[in-house]
Amino acid sequence: ADGTSCFPYASDGIQDIYRLNAADVRTDGSKIFALIHPDDLAGVNASIQESAKNLIPWQYEYRVIYKNDQTHWLYGNAIPEPNKETDGSQLWHGFITDISVRKQLEENYFISVSMKNAIIESSPASIINLNSSGLIKDYNPQFLKMFGYPSETIDRLIKLKEISFRHLFPIDKLEDNRLNLSHYVVNSSDSLLNQSFELVGLRLDNQELPIEITISPIRILNKNRFSVIIRDLTEIKQAESALKDGLREAEHANTVKSQFLAMMSHEIRTP
Repeated sequence: ADGTSCFPYASDGIQDIYRLNAADVRTDGSKIFALIHPDDLAGVNASIQESAKNLIPWQYEYRVIYKNDQTHWLYGNAIPEPNKETDGSQLWHGFITDISVRKQLEENYFISVSMKNAIIESSPASIINLNSSGLIKDYNPQFLKMFGYPSETIDRLIKLKEISFRHLFPIDKLEDNRLNLSHYVVNSSDSLLNQSFELVGLRLDNQELPIEITISPIRILNKNRFSVIIRDLTEIKQAESALKDGLREAEHANTVKSQFLAMMSHEIRTP
């Protein structure tokens, strides 16, 4: 009631949690609150006050800093007594446990996912994820640029389940056997796993573009999915065409030169 706190009933496990003895906090809990990370202290106090005011379970995750500057994550879970003590104070029964290992695993997972997402988001290739039926479920920014879809349009089509992998190709290319997703299942007898192939893609504005496709199976929550990487070959094809044109011109020039030299030789021999 007066803003002070204490831990009248604490097990010996408090030594592992707070590096304090039960006797240290039996009548004064300030030593515990002094260990709480400054960024978390206000949240801890607010959560305790809300629990006392509304008589709801207190559950909170927070950090403590020990004397050796080590930081640990703790989780508290306690139930408030329905009736206050005779002095107006509120009593809770519960436990506090160290969750530092769990928090580290969560952080490692978050970093891993963030790095993978960053790679996908910044990839110069289009990357889309398909469900087992071939419907597009996710995409990266390059997909929008390559195929000319506004994000609002593709998101609406995904929500309505109206955008399929097959919509990315001209009608006359849909019979290509390599677009059959059954060939990319691991146990397929005619598997095309880890193989890339060239085809013609179709933008939203019906313009065609040369592309290279790699389809890989993935399994999420016991469901088959497919990851598709699509590379735009327009610049490569243009460079190849320019090279072929240059070679043809060089061959033509060489032929003309040879004919000219042969003619000059003939004229010199028979003036």
